[in-house]
Amino acid sequence: RVSEIRVTVRLNAKLFRRFALFDAFIRRRRWVSPAIFAGIFAGFALAAFLLRHRAEQAVLLACVLLGVGVVLPAVYFFSYLLSVRAQIRAMKLTKPRVAYVLRLDESGLTATVSQKKKLFPWAQMHAAYRRKNCTYLYISPAQGFLLPHEQLEAGPDALWALLAEHMPPSALHGGGAAAAVKDE
Repeated sequence: RVSEIRVTVRLNAKLFRRFALFDAFIRRRRWVSPAIFAGIFAGFALAAFLLRHRAEQAVLLACVLLGVGVVLPAVYFFSYLLSVRAQIRAMKLTKPRVAYVLRLDESGLTATVSQKKKLFPWAQMHAAYRRKNCTYLYISPAQGFLLPHEQLEAGPDALWALLAEHMPPSALHGGGAAAAVKDE
């Protein structure tokens, strides 16, 4: 049993991109609205195509509806990827750099960012998600810390055991090593 875990987190573009995609499209399910939009327009396109013998230019209308239903969600996803790319550049993550130092112990999570320390007690922790290569520890619905598994001296199992000891089971997502979720 490990009672304290310390890690100096070095972020790079790949780690941040994986986190951003996970946070947006898996945790927050931001893919649902574009998928519903595409489905509705595909349904209208199908209806217009089925009426091609009754209405003039129904096939053209079907193609336009299908085009709108595909292009607008594609633009949404593409613009999101561009915004992640801009964040990576703004945070200077094209080369790995130390982002923060984390200490997890009996009192909670202490984060040191730019020489400033802040303690987040266990009661404040929102959720933890164990992925294949990284654990995401959210201190609120909008803020999380990345704990890359290859940077943990104690290993991901020890980290997960410590989190399970201090957080409610409903806040833990991903389970043990055998249940670690594929990250790609």
